[in-house]
Order: sequence, then structure tokens, then C-alpha cells
Amino acid sequence: MNVLRGNEGARHIALKLLAAALLKRAAFTVLFEWKYSDLVAFKMVAGAPRIRAVEVQLNTKNVLDRIEKNFAAGAHRVLVVCPDQRMERRIRRKISRATESWGNHVA
Repeated sequence: MNVLRGNEGARHIALKLLAAALLKRAAFTVLFEWKYSDLVAFKMVAGAPRIRAVEVQLNTKNVLDRIEKNFAAGAHRVLVVCPDQRMERRIRRKISRATESWGNHVA
């Protein structure tokens, strides 16, 4: 299991491991550091794969690019894991501003 990529700090690794544990409890198979994702999770539902990409974001830098790359690589959904609610709000605002013109809503 290759959990590490580059110079990830302890907080980033801890959040990645937590996300993996929660997805495994939901019956997903989890792969670390797959293509553009911190981790990717998949499971079969009604004979079709459901693919979730996970990005751990400790700041807003490159978040839009990473989300876009995960969808382009085949993810059905992208989960962005944040260390706290403040960062979550900042990332939601960034995504919302970028997608307003497309008529999308950030869940």
C-alpha cells in the first residue's frame, strides 16, 4: 500500500488514512495515489463500478485543477477532504465561483 507521494505532511497523511478507513467501512475497495488522486475508491453497484476519487486539501491551491483531473480520469464523484470547516468554506466558495456560470450547485 503506497500511502505516500512527495512531501506530504503528517496531517495530510492522517486525513488520507481516515478517508480510506471510512470508505472501506462503506464496502469500497481503496487504492492510494492512483493517477491524480490521493486515493480512489470503487465498488460494484448493480453490476456497474462506482468510482470515487478523494483529494485531501490543506489549502485552496490547485483544488479546481485536481477536481477536474479526477473527473477526466473517470471518477463519478470527487470527495474533497478538508482539515476543518474554515478550509471547507474556502474551498466551497472557490468551486462555487468557478462553476456559477455553468449553472452548477456545490453540494
